[in-house]
Amino acid sequence: MKRRSATILGLAVNEHSILCAQVTVDGASRTVRQLGLFVLEEGRSFDAPAAVGEAFAAFLAANHFTATRAVVGVPARWLIAQEKEVPPVGEEEAKTIVRLHAERMGSAEKGALAVDAAGRLGGSAGGSVLVVAMLQKRLDQVHAFGQAAGLTLAGVTSTSLVVSDFIQPASHALVMLGERGAELVVRRDGSPRVLRHLGGAKATSTATLAPELRRSLMSISAVNEPLIVCDATGDNCAALEQQFGVVAQRPTLESLSTTAADASLNGAAAGLQPGSFVPAVALAVAGADEVLPIDYTRSRLAPRPARRFSSRAVLGMVLGGALLAGLIAFYVLVTQAEAEAESLARQLEARKPEIAAAETLIDRTAYGRTFFETRTPTLDCLRELAEAFNYDERIYVSSFLLNGASEGELKGRATEERLILALADRLKGNKRFSQVQLGPIRETGSREREFSFSISFQFMPEGVAPATRPAAAAREGAR
Repeated sequence: MKRRSATILGLAVNEHSILCAQVTVDGASRTVRQLGLFVLEEGRSFDAPAAVGEAFAAFLAANHFTATRAVVGVPARWLIAQEKEVPPVGEEEAKTIVRLHAERMGSAEKGALAVDAAGRLGGSAGGSVLVVAMLQKRLDQVHAFGQAAGLTLAGVTSTSLVVSDFIQPASHALVMLGERGAELVVRRDGSPRVLRHLGGAKATSTATLAPELRRSLMSISAVNEPLIVCDATGDNCAALEQQFGVVAQRPTLESLSTTAADASLNGAAAGLQPGSFVPAVALAVAGADEVLPIDYTRSRLAPRPARRFSSRAVLGMVLGGALLAGLIAFYVLVTQAEAEAESLARQLEARKPEIAAAETLIDRTAYGRTFFETRTPTLDCLRELAEAFNYDERIYVSSFLLNGASEGELKGRATEERLILALADRLKGNKRFSQVQLGPIRETGSREREFSFSISFQFMPEGVAPATRPAAAAREGAR
């Protein structure tokens, strides 16, 4: 029988804020008592968990949150998720295989990892599980935060995986909008297959998020899956639906089998609607029902602790061993051990092709990731330039040059001068471009009336501010 808690907190942690929900559980009844939004002060982050925890404790007290047990959901940006195929073996053998895979993930990330797996481990049919890891340093920060806030952590999990557990149908794609991009969860036949962060380290608009979401869904063949959008920041669902071209389902507090008390939307809710708190409420309900998909406080992949025998048990074993001592018993034990060792050796030999194939697949995947992590800034520049063109305008590019990933020049032709001027204005309005200069516009003298043009610019790769580029600053000062 599942243990129930009278009150429990669900805390959906983001980089600079925490969504809070206090839920009272009484049998089958779940009532949302308090909702709140805690925003970290300027300059503070979870790299200083004690200071954040003390400020959060004051926030809870000021807004009448009384629960001391909490389930903390961390963002996908803090997690590393990989799908792992498991052969048809027993549960313990499956755990061993996944642990080996997790060790390879740890060596690739060059740091200790806390690992758990979502999905069924072991079985005659085999299958796949989603291995989800988090840096042990991050997990230690979450525990330090909870201790400073005076909370007992009932679980540390992934927010988006918990929200996905409550959604029907069993196969779907969940997009959870946050303050820094979005999180994507793809679930098939009730099991999570993909957990991914979309967007960069800064705030991402729905206009740039929709193409990235479409590319991600196409790469995992999930374009036709039912789309669920959960917005924890406000009302950006409609904008994403317009950009993506579909009508998405939106989870509500009612879909979590909860009811909201009249006083739940207090001053700490910061003007947000109840639907924005679905992630925090889902964490609280899942923690009360003990149905977290992953839990770093009680990982299924943790090795079994060594049993400690009582003095009475030790005495019984000594007496039993004395009675069974002898050459015949010794011979039987040695024979059985040899037979078991031979059986394990045969099993290992039979599975060598599967292990080799799995290692090859992992190596190929790791090699492919380098394209996204170390790709040239030229691709980002081309993407920004392509977005500045309207496909219904008769203007085209004849040459493109980018020197040193910063200084660039664009040449082309257009049927009207206004199209050239409009293109230059759009580039000037893009924050990634600076010092946009439009050269002379000349008629080409061809049969069709055309104008040639050239535009020079400075391109700023993502994460590089103009002030950090001394050469560009010096040229601007000289002008």
